Amino acid sequence: MVDEDALVDLKALGVFLRSRRGGMSRREASERTELGQSYIKKLEDGGGASVSLGTVLKLARGYNISLLELLDAATELDKAA
Repeated sequence: MVDEDALVDLKALGVFLRSRRGGMSRREASERTELGQSYIKKLEDGGGASVSLGTVLKLARGYNISLLELLDAATELDKAA
């Protein structure tokens, strides 16, 4: 279950997406998610890409994974609290 106080861990999200992409090329991932190839690369590299709810939905659909699974993989509790 996703904690409502969790923060998106972009590095964890990128690692998860890269592992789930498998044999799919970034180009195919871009087409399936309707997101740019450079954006997919930034996400997978843990770069400075911002992630909106709409983007998360596109990623879940494009990578054929549940929204809950994607959010579980991409969130961590705020360790500063």
